[in-house]
Amino acid sequence: RTNERHRQYRCQHWQLRVEIAGRLDCDNTTVTRAIRELMAKRIVCTGEKKEQLRGRPRTILQIDSEGPLLAGVSFEVHQIIGVVTDLHSRILRKDQILFEQKPSREFFLSAAEKILKRMMHATGDRLAGIGAAVFGSYSGEEFTIQNAAAMPELNGVELRLFLEKCTGREVFICDHMIAKMYCLKRFHHELNRGTVMLLSAGTGIGNVMIDNGRPMFCRGRHGGEFGHSVYVQNGRQCSCGRRGCLETVISTTALLAKYRELKKSPGATLPELFEAFRREDADTVRLVRDAAVIFGTAIANQLNNYPVDTLAVTGRILSFGPGFCSFLEEFIKNNVFRIVLDHLQVRFLPVEDENYLVTGVTIQLAEEFVAHLFQDEGDL
Repeated sequence: RTNERHRQYRCQHWQLRVEIAGRLDCDNTTVTRAIRELMAKRIVCTGEKKEQLRGRPRTILQIDSEGPLLAGVSFEVHQIIGVVTDLHSRILRKDQILFEQKPSREFFLSAAEKILKRMMHATGDRLAGIGAAVFGSYSGEEFTIQNAAAMPELNGVELRLFLEKCTGREVFICDHMIAKMYCLKRFHHELNRGTVMLLSAGTGIGNVMIDNGRPMFCRGRHGGEFGHSVYVQNGRQCSCGRRGCLETVISTTALLAKYRELKKSPGATLPELFEAFRREDADTVRLVRDAAVIFGTAIANQLNNYPVDTLAVTGRILSFGPGFCSFLEEFIKNNVFRIVLDHLQVRFLPVEDENYLVTGVTIQLAEEFVAHLFQDEGDL
């Protein structure tokens, strides 16, 4: 009986093994061992057979629906989202706590603990890992939160210790910028080719450099602090303690504060600011374009130092619309050297899915999980 099962396995996977080996540039034996190991751990299983023009039907491999599960959580200013996914980052369950107003430190952490425990309960003994995406920067082995511009009440939280206390296990942590990068790469495959500078501008401004799909210059799964470059000497106070950081000029928080001053309307909202710009209110257009000039200058300076193949801009700043994007792109291109411009593509990537951060962290978590399976397996 054992020999018969082995013979069937070899027949089913011969063509698949050859195809995978060719793509990975490795030998068939290595692929066979890897597939067998993944199937034994219930990570992949065989699916339907696909008819071919010639030869035997090809058996498809797919993620095992009864295999390991991942739990992910994203800490955001207005909400906390928790999900349970399979190893392909397909969301199987979602939980969410919305904040009607800015929460206190204690309320925020209490909500985070509730979400985490619900996700762990939902996965049961199939839980393979937990990941968290957080805002701000952090320091030290405990991942102490710093520079949380949108919610300074969380500054000083020892995140790793908090998460491990809630879950009783090690938690994979990354910042919003890295989570966003992994999610965008899944849906925009051009970000996996060549060198890319990815910028995200909203309440904060972050960046990450990507080389053929892999992040560069990231320490502790934390992206670059593009928003904390000083561009206005003795300018407005920034959450990081400096004055005149880029975030005090072009972040949505800074622009809304200036718009309220301009219109003498302390209750004005961010959607009202976006709409005023789109309908070409003269004072608003001047305000936003002046800030965009400083933003464009910062970007052009970076591109002259690090000439990349693609500049990708995302974040809520894109809610100003195509007019803003066109102005920013033209200014950038007018201020980079020709050698940079000749090879540069500029992409604006709006993100409308509210799950993008938590999806990004589970994508990373799945990669880490699979990589660790074979870390002691030599050529596997």
